[in-house]
Amino acid sequence: MTYGVIVALILSYPLGHPVISNAIDQTSRESQVKRFGSEGYELVWSDEFSQDGAPNPKNWSFENGFVRNDEDQWYQRQNAVCKDGMLVITGREELKRNPNFVSGSTSPAERKVIEYTSSSLMTKGHHRWTMGRFVMRAKIPYGEGMWPAFWAVGEYGEWPSCGEIDIMEYYQGKLLANVANGTNSRWNAKWHSNSVKTKDLGGSQWLEQFHVWRMDWDTEAIRLYVDGKLLNETKLVDTYNPNPKWGPKNPFHHPHYLIINLALGGNNGGDVGNAKLPAEYLIDYVRVYQREQDLNFTPEDKHVSSTAYTGKRIGIHHFSELPKTLNRRCSWEKGSDSRCFSWKPPGRSRPSAEMLVDHKDKFEGEQSYKFLLNHGWSRWVLEMSPDYGDGVADLSSFRKMGFALKSSDASNWSKFRVIIQSVDGKTYEASMNSLGFKPDGKWHRCQISLGEVARSGVDLEKIKTLFAIGWEEGVRSGQYYKLDDLYVE
Repeated sequence: MTYGVIVALILSYPLGHPVISNAIDQTSRESQVKRFGSEGYELVWSDEFSQDGAPNPKNWSFENGFVRNDEDQWYQRQNAVCKDGMLVITGREELKRNPNFVSGSTSPAERKVIEYTSSSLMTKGHHRWTMGRFVMRAKIPYGEGMWPAFWAVGEYGEWPSCGEIDIMEYYQGKLLANVANGTNSRWNAKWHSNSVKTKDLGGSQWLEQFHVWRMDWDTEAIRLYVDGKLLNETKLVDTYNPNPKWGPKNPFHHPHYLIINLALGGNNGGDVGNAKLPAEYLIDYVRVYQREQDLNFTPEDKHVSSTAYTGKRIGIHHFSELPKTLNRRCSWEKGSDSRCFSWKPPGRSRPSAEMLVDHKDKFEGEQSYKFLLNHGWSRWVLEMSPDYGDGVADLSSFRKMGFALKSSDASNWSKFRVIIQSVDGKTYEASMNSLGFKPDGKWHRCQISLGEVARSGVDLEKIKTLFAIGWEEGVRSGQYYKLDDLYVE
């Protein structure tokens, strides 16, 4: 994002990017602040991407791996860099081994190889806002296989009851502006959507230019614009969630965080095989403005913090010492309903980790488990035994999964994550850091929203892998992590 000087009506772009004359929003940051200030808005946060190198870690975290919508790209932080005053997200062909590959799996997330890479950045865990004016100036990649987006997701509740706002979404020749909230059917959204064909905006000539996407969100409505043209107005009287179990009374009375990503292919992006790669999504700036009434807004319902446990917590036998267990016989013996094991990667003579009982250092109860790693990338798995019943667990009546984790060695690992999988091969993955873990050698309470798990496509009624921990790159023999108090509620 250019923070720097934008002069008159001509913007000079760095080498490698074409010089484009664009009469839309060719104003400095100061001019925009002054203009919006006349409407009562004050700039409360921005990223101008003025420092070359990696995006500011105080503003952004990254999604990792194959995340959603059967998309073709593997998300990784390396594909997002700040250069010459812009954030550049690059989608490219890149052939490498998928560390999450599972032989025989039908899940796209567990395919054998990675063929395409890109980046997805979030302000989650750093910045969040309720209402205001949100502005992005960017030039989007277009054509077959492209799926760039700029969107907001609610922090409270499960999707879609948490709320989603697609300020900008492009695929297959369409520009979309969407708002979603919950319905009476769990994980089914009520969409308030509008789209416009880019050929009606000016076709390839329009797409080759930078444009300004804006959301005005207040107590009455969410209004989505491009270059000042209103694309979608959604009244907040129409966005109430009918079931309070899954999210706030109205998700748009509560905080949201921002996501900027470039997806490739998948359910909506089209055939990535026909895409013109590498493709660049160029973001000049992202700015958030708020008025006094936005900052002072109080929601009509009080959200219960995710850290306040409610309902019945059920420990998973051997890993939690709560009164009840999820499984009747969760062990490693023949005839048990679940089993756990460490993988033995191809070419290795022993499993990737040894599981030891630790009676001295525990989070709760009498013991914890210490996983002593033997080498490189691999994972430890707790799954339903295929020899017991249908080999599935039903987690659909639960809202959360929690566990306690401890390690200082993990600070050197490139990837440390949780995996949950249903029998159809659909997989949910999340980095430990995104769940509350810090590699500082202290116990940390971590929590997973099962609504997010379902949103990723995992069938909660037919869970095969109850819980798995994966690690890779930077792992040395003898390093370890500890696990305790694994439960659902």
